[in-house]
Amino acid sequence: MFPLIEGVNLAITYKIIGERSAEFIINMTSDPSFYLTNDGVRLAYHDQGEGPIILLIPGWRLSSVWWQFQVNALISKFRVITLDMRGCGNSDKPIMEYDLNRYAKDIYGFIHAKNFARVNLVGWSLGASTIFAYIDLFGTKFLSSCTLIDQSPKCLNDAEWNLGLRRGAFTREEMDKSIEKLQNHDADYISNFIPAMFSDKFKEKLSTDDLNWMIADALNMPAEQAFLLVTDHWNQDWRGILNLIDIPALIISGYRSLVFDSRSGEYLARNIKDSKFELFENSGHVPFYEEPERFNRILTEFLI
Repeated sequence: MFPLIEGVNLAITYKIIGERSAEFIINMTSDPSFYLTNDGVRLAYHDQGEGPIILLIPGWRLSSVWWQFQVNALISKFRVITLDMRGCGNSDKPIMEYDLNRYAKDIYGFIHAKNFARVNLVGWSLGASTIFAYIDLFGTKFLSSCTLIDQSPKCLNDAEWNLGLRRGAFTREEMDKSIEKLQNHDADYISNFIPAMFSDKFKEKLSTDDLNWMIADALNMPAEQAFLLVTDHWNQDWRGILNLIDIPALIISGYRSLVFDSRSGEYLARNIKDSKFELFENSGHVPFYEEPERFNRILTEFLI
């Protein structure tokens, strides 16, 4: 178990990021625009730059501020859209409708409403699974490419699959234990999960303020809704739709990730026809944050 972070305060999340935003040309905490979904939920987004469109989809419970190192580096060549999914960040937090199909419908509706002809989807963790759900529902319509960051096509491990969560250790029994923790000790669960996303070496660089805003950002999503979303995520098996991915795909894995074994990325690369695999040897589950310069270079080269 990782030590708990004391004194987590939801109000500090955007305050800390706002104070640091002077370091960036683009202020990730500026007032967002909003897209209204077909079921009346407002999704917050930022739309910056010109060129081919990149739509960045964050992981479970997290907001678009996690892409702060990408926006500035990419807007000189691309139109970069950062979107807070329902329940996260500045987006509305309805009581129901939290599953990957709903998330995929939100992405599809957003793309269609903006009249985008082609979009490059970039999804991290559950965001990558959102891309799987999108392709399952809509094929690759409107998509130019997809980038899948540190995500396995199947989270649950069993007798025939060991490339799921926790590097093969997340069985149905372990899922039941995690469900109990989420339902009864949500803040403790997140306070341990967030540090565990990073490599040990990078984790040493994170200050208490860094960890506090990250944890607060996750806890900004109500616990009950977060539970609905992640249990749907954990129970999915996307291996059967990989053959539907008929666009260029960039697969990125962190070698030091405690969340997924990098062999799950290799599996995706073997089973997606037009794919490229990149291993970030020094990163954990968050390679775009731990090695942003390399990540931005590789993504740019892939898309140009």
